[in-house]
Amino acid sequence: MSEEWKDWAEGLGASVSELVRKSMKFVKNNIGDLKKLEEWGKKMEKMGAGFETKIEKAVKDSGIEELSEKLEKQFGKEKGKPKIRVAITTDFDKEKIKKMVNGLITIHKAIPIEKLAQIFETPNTFAENLVYQLAGEGIEGNIEGGLFKFKATPEEVISRLNELIDKL
Repeated sequence: MSEEWKDWAEGLGASVSELVRKSMKFVKNNIGDLKKLEEWGKKMEKMGAGFETKIEKAVKDSGIEELSEKLEKQFGKEKGKPKIRVAITTDFDKEKIKKMVNGLITIHKAIPIEKLAQIFETPNTFAENLVYQLAGEGIEGNIEGGLFKFKATPEEVISRLNELIDKL
């Protein structure tokens, strides 16, 4: 199993310990009391198949429905697909992201959308939408092969992106 975790972590560009920490944080923040989940599992085992009304009652009693509501509030819903909402919780997080974005643009003299998404730990569509916002604010350029090649100076692009990050 450890080999499977290593392969998975490598595929995600993270360490196994980072995956475990993030998983446990998710469990703690969204499920809360693991005893409730364990109790729910025991009730499910006792009931077996074919007891839908009892299962519905067990789900309601366990509070697991609240988890669904919490997830929908956090991520929202749009046409059946989850919508990711970036939550930058502290000024430290914002400053860290700004420094990484600064380095990314300084090195590439363009914005690789996939790398920008990695900085925000979001899907590429989020990073692509940031690029569209930049274009909407007057930063001219073209997207070619996942790379936003801008015509403005890197400093101007960094400044505009920092403003967008402050609004998140």
